[in-house]
Amino acid sequence: MSIPSISIKNPVFTFMLNCVLILFGMISMNRIGIDEFPDIDFPVIIVYTSYPGASPEVVDSSITSLVENELSGISGVNNIKSDSSANYSVTIMEFNLDKDINVAFNEIQSKVNQISSKLPQDAKTPIIEKARFDSEPIFYVFINADRQKQELTEFTRKNIAERLRSVEGVAKIELVGNTPRVIRVDLNLVKLNANGITAAEVYNSLKSEQISIPGGVLTENNINTQLSIDLKLKSIKEIENHIISYKNNAPILLKEVAEINDDTKDKSSIFSFNGKQGIGIGIVKIPGQNPVQVITNVKEKLKEIFLDLPEEYSYQYMLDDSKAIHEKINNLYEHITVGVILTAIVVWLFLKNIRSTFIISASIPVSLLAAIAGMLYFGYTFNNITLLAMLLLIGIVVDDSIVVLENIYRSKEKGLDNKQAAIEGSNEVVFAVVATSLVLICIFAPVIFLDGIVGMFLKSLAVVMVVGVAASSVVSLTLTPMLCANFIGNIKTSETGIYAKLENVFKLLESFYVKLISWCLNHPWKVIIATLLSILICIPVFKNLGKQFLPQQDDSTMLIRVSMAKNSTLEKSKEKISQINKILRQKEEIKDIISVIKKIDAKIYLELLPKEKRNKLQHEIRNELYPELQKIPGIKVSIGNTGGPGGGRSESLQFNLTGAEYNATTKLAKELTERIKSLNIGIVQSDVENASQEYKLILKRNRIKEMGIKAQDIAKSLSILTQGATIDGYSDGKWGNDNYEIQLKSQDNTIKSASDLKSIYIRNNNNELISLDSLATLKHDETPSKISKANKEYSILFYGNPKVPMGEALTKIKEIARQILPTGYSIKLTGQASEFEKTSKNMAFAMLNATILVYMVLASQFNSFLQPLVLMVSLPLALIGGVVGLWLLNLTLNIYSMIGMVLLMGLAAKNSILLVDFTNVLRSKGKSIEESLIEACPLRMRPVLMTSLTLIFAMLPAVFSNSQGSENNAPLSAVVMFGMISSTFLTLVVIPAVYLVVERAIEKYRKKEV
Repeated sequence: MSIPSISIKNPVFTFMLNCVLILFGMISMNRIGIDEFPDIDFPVIIVYTSYPGASPEVVDSSITSLVENELSGISGVNNIKSDSSANYSVTIMEFNLDKDINVAFNEIQSKVNQISSKLPQDAKTPIIEKARFDSEPIFYVFINADRQKQELTEFTRKNIAERLRSVEGVAKIELVGNTPRVIRVDLNLVKLNANGITAAEVYNSLKSEQISIPGGVLTENNINTQLSIDLKLKSIKEIENHIISYKNNAPILLKEVAEINDDTKDKSSIFSFNGKQGIGIGIVKIPGQNPVQVITNVKEKLKEIFLDLPEEYSYQYMLDDSKAIHEKINNLYEHITVGVILTAIVVWLFLKNIRSTFIISASIPVSLLAAIAGMLYFGYTFNNITLLAMLLLIGIVVDDSIVVLENIYRSKEKGLDNKQAAIEGSNEVVFAVVATSLVLICIFAPVIFLDGIVGMFLKSLAVVMVVGVAASSVVSLTLTPMLCANFIGNIKTSETGIYAKLENVFKLLESFYVKLISWCLNHPWKVIIATLLSILICIPVFKNLGKQFLPQQDDSTMLIRVSMAKNSTLEKSKEKISQINKILRQKEEIKDIISVIKKIDAKIYLELLPKEKRNKLQHEIRNELYPELQKIPGIKVSIGNTGGPGGGRSESLQFNLTGAEYNATTKLAKELTERIKSLNIGIVQSDVENASQEYKLILKRNRIKEMGIKAQDIAKSLSILTQGATIDGYSDGKWGNDNYEIQLKSQDNTIKSASDLKSIYIRNNNNELISLDSLATLKHDETPSKISKANKEYSILFYGNPKVPMGEALTKIKEIARQILPTGYSIKLTGQASEFEKTSKNMAFAMLNATILVYMVLASQFNSFLQPLVLMVSLPLALIGGVVGLWLLNLTLNIYSMIGMVLLMGLAAKNSILLVDFTNVLRSKGKSIEESLIEACPLRMRPVLMTSLTLIFAMLPAVFSNSQGSENNAPLSAVVMFGMISSTFLTLVVIPAVYLVVERAIEKYRKKEV
């Protein structure tokens, strides 16, 4: 007994079976998070090493190279990147996607422990961190009050930031623009020298006082009492009266040689919101958490916190990711809703029966809810990709039910009762339903072999599609026949009014199609040749399509990165940003300006007006700003989006120029930068910079040895006075039990030039004070401001947002690189450019394997090696429409449109299966090839048109929408919509002609054999 027969005879069982899918889906719906993209987790680990006072060259040779050489032997490493700058080394390890990040972390920890003893003595212990692309703040809160800087910082940290840490889903809190408390000890060199005290002795004396160790237990009269040994200085007064040394048996107090202040650290950054300075609190979510829910939790907590705070404290939300996510997701929800309505209207227009429309439409919620249950099981969220998959499902899941119901109609026309018609009609098409579903499911089988971002994107889409299609097959073979058997009613419709007019239209269409198919069957080769020519004509159209990884994004937020001169001060940087903000405020499309200013760089976040309230798109605003901002002297500007899948910089074009020698790589990078400017592809910049000016300390080693002084003592004394030195652990209870730094430095930065060395003294082994200018000299020199490497080769990063498609820009840049780069130097793509190349290869792999798998499934289903080839003629026919659709709407070939191309391969085959399967059934009854086609094609025209139009109309809202996120939705939807238009028309015409030619050839061959 077949599945439809069992379902019809057991209606309650059938109803409950489908209710299970609905129940699981409804439970899952409330438990699934919302995000912009699928959760993309690249195994990346970063090793930070601090080497205070060291130049980039010293950091590169003594730390970075050592770390790189040791870590490169770890298995599964995909890329190693490093930056060596003054005082810091950063090494970034990117692993293959299948590498367990916890295993990688332990391996790196082991290697770092082994090399720690080889690092310079003054280098700090390396810090190892796991990194994720979603480790950036998803939300900022601007805090402002009329308070002193220290009070505002400490109050915000203690009363707001600390309380936000406890919010569910928050990983950490970042404070921007804050000025933490510090106890300043500004050393007076004149007084130090007059009292015969060195800077190093002051540092050692203070450090020796900051002691806090376990004291153990004292026992007296059999009673244990804990002993506390906390000898730290507890107040400013204690620090001022701390005895540094003795002179003529009289104590020398710290306040006699230094000025002590309870102050703030040197301001390292300025945070402003629309020109108003304050403190920004950045919220970083826990990996995998729903960002929308985390932001909602934080907002609720903020309302609670500010009920207890003084009135002068205010807060404002900034850079709220949840707004853009909500808008994009809500727009997709709207597309889905409108798609469902349009699909139901199409079904009604064809069936002209409310009950039948309801029966078909019932498959939509059941299948979608089943897909949602699958999403929860696999840990996916509602995001751009999964919701696009659900939008596609609207038009797909009704196909099987339409085929079943339409065939049941045919059976009823024979005079059978409802139940018998439902059994016979549904049994006739079980084969076609299963075949079409298997074809669609097999399309996504190659996805498991794809890597990179495209693999992660497609896997979530594949799960939703496969579960939804499988559920639609179950619905069409169980619920649809059961409902038809019990509720289909009278299939006759009114012969007047709109129903009669619709029927007349369909009859005219069928009459025209009968004439057309008759002509095609009489001239099959003309049809086939015309089809081949149309495919050839579309090849240049395909080649001329713009190609890029992601379409131009417009999420109403932009990020301006500003680089200053390396000798810039915070005040100079602030002046430059003020000039930029003056230009920005003249743009009516910009709503808010958020600035994070540092000494040598700055970030300016722009919140634009909503897309529908602007006359210009985001990339148009960006292209206008570039030339205006570049007129400001002394800065380098890049403009991009605030984020995207994969993390890192947001510019669409990124690549590294790599080579074995630093100076040669830098020289070639400058030449390549100039050559790219002449391409007129848009602004592409590089990180190549002119050398920075520096002083190098040159030791008189014979003199040092003669005086009995260690080089380490010289370095330490000079570093204390110029860079400063900190002693941790000061606590006076002013802001709770928190510990603060005591910072030593020369007063008013008195060490400014080589001549000032004479005022610095070092104590030798004979307790004598020796002037530093007799032990060393300062030499003026040049040094790189930063040394970057990629896979242990010197590297210069290029980045930009070309005004031409990515593929065209890369082709031109690679051609120039071939002309000017010598052997051993090359460009290596990174970021979106790298993913673009991977995507092209992955999609070609996916389409090839999908084609093979579709053939295998069809060959198995039809028990034939040749008939699947006839069916697969529809594949290129569908791609023709997809390519033309992109060209007509001026869209590019990107990750979304490529996904649509893969999907089309399965969708196009569905209509062909309906046509060929029914033709085979008629032939099995003894009819000739021509008779079978003449009868089958008109009978299958309505279900073919109905299944195609439901999908086409489901795509309409996404194709022509201009709402937030439409640039992602339109390419995939356009490919599917136009692909279905072309494949439907051509399938009804070309497939019969090809079928006729092939089957005639087979018959001739068999007769010849006989």
